[in-house]
Amino acid sequence: MEGLLKSEIDKLLQARQARNKSIGAFPQVSIKGFSVQDPTFDLVDAKKFDTPVVPKGTGTVTYVNSNGYDLHFVDYDFYLSAFDSSRYSRNLGRCDYVAFDVDGRCDYFILDELCEGALQNKKQEGINQLAVTLQFLRGSTSLTTAMDSYKNRVCYLSVKERLIASPQGMADAFNNPLQIIPPIYTLNDRRIGNCGFDAYAACRIVLDGNTVNAQPLPKRKQNL
Repeated sequence: MEGLLKSEIDKLLQARQARNKSIGAFPQVSIKGFSVQDPTFDLVDAKKFDTPVVPKGTGTVTYVNSNGYDLHFVDYDFYLSAFDSSRYSRNLGRCDYVAFDVDGRCDYFILDELCEGALQNKKQEGINQLAVTLQFLRGSTSLTTAMDSYKNRVCYLSVKERLIASPQGMADAFNNPLQIIPPIYTLNDRRIGNCGFDAYAACRIVLDGNTVNAQPLPKRKQNL
């Protein structure tokens, strides 16, 4: 699947700039991927850290992989960013990771966008990155067929929100539930839905084959 991603992404990038004769030769870029089979692990943005996989509780998003999937992650952001200077991918939205199981079960195909801050402030930009990535990839018939072969096709916006700071830990009662069982919110975006994917905001992703138990995203509070 990684090889198919690279070859088809390259074709899509070349087609995107086919009419621009001054763009120059197409760069030769290596794609970066890594596999994880751990039952629980965290991920961080690979652009900011030496390694994307970090111990549980220290990253931006936690993956719970109790079924023992052999998960392969492609650093999609890194790959597309390598083409920016040559203008082949400039101004093209991109999520951080594309992930899928490679053990023959074809249960999960995931797009994950990682960021930090307040969810309400990051929501629209994060959804756009996921939607544009998905629409771009589905410009390839081969990639569309491959993605559709997976049972669970999901886009995740993984936002690590800052905990509430308070004198003498007075807000700990509010922080603890967020750390133990972070909420999962449904994201509604027609672009993603039309591509046959579900979308959620979650910083804890459970890969157990069950339906995601998500709640509506809270509305932004209006200042009175």
